[in-house]
Amino acid sequence: MNVGDIELDDNAQIRLAIGGRVRSRRKFLQLSQAGLAERLGVSQETVSQIEIGNRTLAADDLPKIAATLGVRVENLFGEFPSSNAMGSQVVLTDAETKMVDLFRDISEPSRLLILDMIRALHTREHGL
Repeated sequence: MNVGDIELDDNAQIRLAIGGRVRSRRKFLQLSQAGLAERLGVSQETVSQIEIGNRTLAADDLPKIAATLGVRVENLFGEFPSSNAMGSQVVLTDAETKMVDLFRDISEPSRLLILDMIRALHTREHGL
């Protein structure tokens, strides 16, 4: 994998992937880096370094991070669970998690507009 002109090795790719998932889940839970750091017993800088893929995590670190984020360890390597309106567990893809992150960062009127657009698309595609 290349980032700009830099070739990333497998370990760097893993660190970036895990860091991105930690960040997505932290934001989903509406935690600040400082809040997550406090729960993990580390500095905010450590959380920042994890999220940008600059910190190698020991295997022993993963269960505590996962538990703090309310997920299983394997979710740090893949998709996150969520709940649907019926309370059943569902899994969010990386793209869905990113949409949730972006959705949370926009105004309420914009959110309502997006929901109306999604409903219209759903109706058009499914004929409901």
